[in-house]
Amino acid sequence: MKCIRPTYINNFQCDGKTCGSRCCKGWRVVVEDETYKKFCAIEDENERQEILSEFDQSDDKKIFVKLKDNLDCPFLDEDYLCKIQKRHGEEYLTAICHSYPRVIYKLDNILEESMTLTCPIAEKLILLPKMPIEFEEIEIDPPRGIFDRTNKIKLPVEESISIQATATAILQSRNMSFNERLLRLCLLLQDNKFVGKINLDFDADRHAEIMIDIFAEMYDTNMSDEKKLNLKKIYLNYNETILARLMNNYAHIFENYLVNEFFMRCYPFAFDGGLWNNCKIFITSYKAMEFAIILTAISKNGFVSEDEFLTMIDAINEKLDHNRGGMKAICNFAEKINDIEGFINIALNMKS
Repeated sequence: MKCIRPTYINNFQCDGKTCGSRCCKGWRVVVEDETYKKFCAIEDENERQEILSEFDQSDDKKIFVKLKDNLDCPFLDEDYLCKIQKRHGEEYLTAICHSYPRVIYKLDNILEESMTLTCPIAEKLILLPKMPIEFEEIEIDPPRGIFDRTNKIKLPVEESISIQATATAILQSRNMSFNERLLRLCLLLQDNKFVGKINLDFDADRHAEIMIDIFAEMYDTNMSDEKKLNLKKIYLNYNETILARLMNNYAHIFENYLVNEFFMRCYPFAFDGGLWNNCKIFITSYKAMEFAIILTAISKNGFVSEDEFLTMIDAINEKLDHNRGGMKAICNFAEKINDIEGFINIALNMKS
């Protein structure tokens, strides 16, 4: 099948010793039927029972790998390698373990392959280059672990791919600020084909309040009104100065984050609700990351190192990828505002 993917994939090499096999710790892994049947067919009874004893069935009948008390995968050995893969080869890995950190979507007769930032090795490969992310088209055999988005595109596949390509070009337009790029993205993806002049009147207070509420919901914390007010004051006093400094040092990281998130999550077809709803969710997710890194920089007297920046991105993406409350908090806000002008004036500060 035809596959569109970033060229950085050609340079990826998994190395569990470098990251401590982080993907084998703390994450619930589904064992799909095909792989489960392979385990049930292992001839050695002792080994078969040993493997099957590490699985658990959820209320919705899905089978998961049971984590150890320290949250390690039971199949992770002392060499940071998978015992199952060492004994039987890659074909015995679950679809998730086999593909991670790759993420593959199917849009009708076309595949899109990328990588998630929750893998530390992939994160550096994706975010740190100062040249724009490039894409290629290749032919591959359909792999396991595909997410089918065909029923969400609602458009001919060629038109859908064209929209994604146009959006990517906008996000990589280095002659514009990031807020200008996101404004252009709004104009591209809003459902009503908005024509006219938007009254740009950024509401900084409301922006800060919403970001604080999103984080409170994301981390399931009961933040007092006094604490919210103090956090808002700190943010409003320093955010423009700090963001300018961050952009001066790390504009390439912000851009690569935007481009990879857009493609990796299959925007603007990631969620129900059409192109405009997807656009709002995408921009709100980015603004949540931006808000977090600004607060981190403020707490460190205005500067964050490259490693600290990557750590913060990693923490945000953990919440979006592996914690249902993270993306739910983003979606809850995005779905409340349908008016393009209202959304832009809460989300995008065109002066920065």
